Amino acid sequence: MLQNYKIPPVKRISVDEVHARSKKRFIRENRNKQYFTVVSDLDTGRVIWVSDNREKEALDQFYILIGK
Repeated sequence: MLQNYKIPPVKRISVDEVHARSKKRFIRENRNKQYFTVVSDLDTGRVIWVSDNREKEALDQFYILIGK
């Protein structure tokens, strides 16, 4: 799904965590899985990346995708 996705050129980004739900899907679910990580372009206000958790790996995926 991400093979054809291209991050638009951006100069400034915003990273935020959004609480997705209050109930756990299963008993041992980590609290970090109840959040989304949202990356948006500060100049246009458009969302350019969303991950289904708020762990470090969420932003790692984003930085791998945009490259240098």
